Amino acid sequence: MIKAILFDMDGTLLDTEGIWNKAWTAVEEKYGFMFEPKIKDSFIGMPKQKMLEIKDSIIPSHLDYDEIQNFRVQFFHEYTSSHPIEIKHGAFECLNFLKNKGIKAIVCTSTYKERAIPWLKDAGLYDYFDDIVTGDIVKVGKPNPEIYEITLKKNHLHADECLAVEDTTVGVLAATGADLKTFYIKDILDISNEAYAKIYKQLDNLREIIKEIGGQENE
Repeated sequence: MIKAILFDMDGTLLDTEGIWNKAWTAVEEKYGFMFEPKIKDSFIGMPKQKMLEIKDSIIPSHLDYDEIQNFRVQFFHEYTSSHPIEIKHGAFECLNFLKNKGIKAIVCTSTYKERAIPWLKDAGLYDYFDDIVTGDIVKVGKPNPEIYEITLKKNHLHADECLAVEDTTVGVLAATGADLKTFYIKDILDISNEAYAKIYKQLDNLREIIKEIGGQENE
């Protein structure tokens, strides 16, 4: 019996990854350098801890990383002040279904609490969740499974009682690394072959979870 669904946030519940990509493009234009496309793609889903590890190898040495990071965040906030963050297709239907079924909905996001909570509140999603676990409580971010392991322990759940929903390679590897059956919903990029081989099933949108859960209940 499924007791909880564990959702990634960026790119899964909220359509934020494309905006962050625009912010990185703005960084390139302002500071006069270009990331290799493969490097820029790797930023999607990358937790803050990993970014701090690699910053010296991707940012020109004459530039200040903290200044660039502040500019990127400022760009995001200015952009979303006139372009509200969109909610991924089927989110409300899925969350209402889970609430009516008594199945817990939990967020497991690499985004830090100071951003995740306001974004979920602004989107009208916050009250649907039984718990929101954010990236600032883990020592190692995705693809390490720590955030999922902490979530399971905190909520007195076992992996076989839950399903995860992710949109990136690092997210899928984190969830499956915690032995969670994981739905993959593509956002911007395809996930790696390694990650794809580990997923439970690929879905087109969040609404399809309703059918999947209903089917499992009837098994």
